[in-house]
Amino acid sequence: MKEDDELFFIQGKTALHTNGHTGNIPWLNNAMPTNAVWIHPETAGKSGIKNGDKIELSNKYGKQIGEALLTEGIRKDTVFAYFGFGHVSKGLKRAYGKGVNSGSLLPHFTSPVVGMNLHTSGVKVRKA
Repeated sequence: MKEDDELFFIQGKTALHTNGHTGNIPWLNNAMPTNAVWIHPETAGKSGIKNGDKIELSNKYGKQIGEALLTEGIRKDTVFAYFGFGHVSKGLKRAYGKGVNSGSLLPHFTSPVVGMNLHTSGVKVRKA
């Protein structure tokens, strides 16, 4: 699921946005315009990353720039971001390009066991 020099990259949903379908609605966009990347303070410290720093997440599938949110609420070997951000459609004027597009860092792979797409991958994280 990840290389030795990568962190697990997991994603989840926020109660404020319905996947990516509400990111352009003014009130909801004002309340949550982007998705910070959760990273453990010890893990961040090893790379000189501080809370609020721009960070790059990259793997063989893609590269994204996000903002670090240091929290002890995540494992040291894992980073997390909410789904529904990093829109690539310029028609979504409020949401376009804001945050990490999690899908661009995920494999296009269907699990042979359950027949669903796999939503776990590894990423390298560095200060942008």
